[in-house]
Amino acid sequence: MSHHLAFLKPIHPDLYVQMREVESYLKTKPTLAATRIRVALETYMIWVALRNGTAIETGGRPATLNDLIGQSASKGFVNGETLHNIRKFSNPFSHGTVSDKEKDAVQYQVILGYFKELLESIQSYVEKEKLLTDTDFYDFNENMLLINDFLPVKNMDVDEADEGCNLKLLCVQEFNGEKYYSIVRQFEQSDDESDKYFYKRDYITLTKLWAGGVHPRTVIAAKTLETEEDIPFIFTAFTWNESYETLKDFLKKEVSYLDKIRIIRDIGEALIYLHYSKPAIYHRAIQPSSIFVTRNVLDEPVGLLGNFEFSKHINPANGTVISRRLIKKRSAYDPPETLTKDTNWEKVDTYSFGILIMQMLRLNLEKDSSPIAELVYKMISQHPDHRPEMKEIYAFLNREVFRYE
Repeated sequence: MSHHLAFLKPIHPDLYVQMREVESYLKTKPTLAATRIRVALETYMIWVALRNGTAIETGGRPATLNDLIGQSASKGFVNGETLHNIRKFSNPFSHGTVSDKEKDAVQYQVILGYFKELLESIQSYVEKEKLLTDTDFYDFNENMLLINDFLPVKNMDVDEADEGCNLKLLCVQEFNGEKYYSIVRQFEQSDDESDKYFYKRDYITLTKLWAGGVHPRTVIAAKTLETEEDIPFIFTAFTWNESYETLKDFLKKEVSYLDKIRIIRDIGEALIYLHYSKPAIYHRAIQPSSIFVTRNVLDEPVGLLGNFEFSKHINPANGTVISRRLIKKRSAYDPPETLTKDTNWEKVDTYSFGILIMQMLRLNLEKDSSPIAELVYKMISQHPDHRPEMKEIYAFLNREVFRYE
């Protein structure tokens, strides 16, 4: 589905599909969108001609697109100048005669402008011909355009913290009747080298997480979206199934200690994978909103770690990669040292994980002397060097699960 084209689907399904294809490629594959817009324009003009008795043959041959536009414009059905401009622009792409210079000129804003003009022409025709009882069309919103098959449903706030991306969208997709949700991040390229380096750090980290699908069952890995070369955007996304619950929603129900420990153990497994990758990756946003819960074939809950907006990697050759993240809203999961310049991000994850465990199990560290309470007490130490290694934490959690199973 497309927000901008939903009105068209019941009126002309084929034109809807063609226009949707153009929209989906606008940001990622503009030269392909330029080819497809020619197909959509021709379908639109044949539709207008058939509905209004305009000839689709001239002199015993099929009318050209130029003829169709001219005839419909002469009868006042369409704006001929606008549609001729789209035709002239798209012809070289459709006929395979486009030059390198023309291909290089197909920038996102150029093809976006032509798409918007064609959309407005179709809307005007539908309204003029009274093909719908309700012509309250979706207000054009560039940020809510399809990105490949991702349909944005919410524009999320990127000003809460400096994430490196200029747009962050909650999107939905449907495959075989099943719904999937995604967070899609749009990075806008810049000529400023420092900006390029900043978004590239995010890009490399997220790409590494996806790398050939090599990740444990407990990580919802991010991936990069396929794009043409030399476009102004880079996109990353992580996707989860509609059967997944957020940890916050899962904990609203009555959950046994064993099931909570299983989920905690799974997040520990995910962190082991991240921290001991080469180069190491640090999540830096361990909190309930980053964790999802599903069930395995035995109907046991499985915790999954996602939401890698703030994740960074360590380059052994260059030392720690420090983020420009601006902490505007401090979280209870952030240790005090995140306000300083020299931060050990591995120990930040340990602290955040400790707070998560304490809240999930409702531990009172002043009164509780159980082994897990003692472990959590160490994990949230004010001194980063006193916090245990993730391997030690994970080994303990495995033993705890085994003890209660």
